[in-house]
Amino acid sequence: MASLLAGLERAGIVRPSAGRVGWNASPSFDASVQQWTRVCRGDTVVIVDEAERRDPEQLARSVAGQRLTDLDLTPAHAEHLVGPWPRSWNRAADCGCGSAASPSPTLWRRLGELTGRGVLDAVNVYGTTETAVDTTWAAVGGDTAPHLGAALPGQAVRVLDAGLQPVPAGTPGELYISGPSVARGYLGRPGMTASRFVPDPWAADGSRMYRTGDRARWTWDGRLEYLGRADHQVKVRGYRVELGEIEAVLAGFPGTLDCGVVCQERESEAVLAAYLRATPGTTVRELREHAERRLPEWMRPSTYTLLDEMPLTPAGKLDRMALAELKTAAPGEAEETAEQAVDDGPRTATEELLIRICQEVLGVEGLRPADHFFEVGGHSLLAIRVVARLKRQAQLVIPMTAVFENPVLRDLAAYVEEAIRERMASS
Repeated sequence: MASLLAGLERAGIVRPSAGRVGWNASPSFDASVQQWTRVCRGDTVVIVDEAERRDPEQLARSVAGQRLTDLDLTPAHAEHLVGPWPRSWNRAADCGCGSAASPSPTLWRRLGELTGRGVLDAVNVYGTTETAVDTTWAAVGGDTAPHLGAALPGQAVRVLDAGLQPVPAGTPGELYISGPSVARGYLGRPGMTASRFVPDPWAADGSRMYRTGDRARWTWDGRLEYLGRADHQVKVRGYRVELGEIEAVLAGFPGTLDCGVVCQERESEAVLAAYLRATPGTTVRELREHAERRLPEWMRPSTYTLLDEMPLTPAGKLDRMALAELKTAAPGEAEETAEQAVDDGPRTATEELLIRICQEVLGVEGLRPADHFFEVGGHSLLAIRVVARLKRQAQLVIPMTAVFENPVLRDLAAYVEEAIRERMASS
């Protein structure tokens, strides 16, 4: 922790003057470490309320009202905040990307524009839990494409080939991290520790370096570019997720014969999709409830699709590329029998509009007014997009809390209709 804080200070990300830092991450998320350690140098840490985190407008007002000087955001969160960003804020905003792709070119360009106008100072940081959160940093701006920059002072990053030899600039390789921030290993997992924490050939003290599983390359001018994962670990809403762990939970359900989980891109949002072959009579509802009892919220698949046969490679292994290209089942499609199926289509224009927006945001078809937003793949960031689209398409502003208080689409449509009536009455 001391090494992390010292590196951030020496890089100029953490400034010498006293700061007011927004604690904008769950304590279970490694990004929170960078935020609460600021207490150790005498800074003020302001806990951002959960309701404020979910609503970009409220968060922007809180940033200004609390006079925050520093705020750490994932790219997915920053994307929704750049619009209402308070113009009076002129201090650092760390936009961390972890083991996910760097911020999108659009977000990178927008943050660069805000930095150029003096609204904020945007910094892109990258790192892993195993190396104390942050390892590289890059000032956002200019005409460059999104990148990871260079190592924080006191740390070292190397791009190596399969033989642990450095690759030349422009050549992809795997990213390794060394220095005082590298952890000792995984508690109670000696095999996994040995595969990830390997001897550092450049160190004379017997220390190790961490094999990130991320692919990267150096540019000719010394910038580090992120190229994706080398294994099946993915990044979902700021969390690193091993797809194999989710598959192991689904495989533990008595009705599961075979399963596979893939990460898909929907509306620029990474979501988890589960595909399964199961015994007759097994329903998606049973599988979803089984997963919800055993997996944290960010590791739960958004969609479950039952297949007659799983796609296989010529070698007889699961064909993940073919799996990712399959169509996902509509929510509730596998949960109702012929006797239960009823005509449950939208009854009003508002329900029709809301269902269309939710289908676009969730990347699924076949939604019905009786569906529960958070049971068909919705979460807080997607709720933000629903509210934003209602504002754009219906010129109607509703609070983020409305989605959480009315998660059933028919109830949310009724809330929207009441808001429309109140607006017409006041005008």
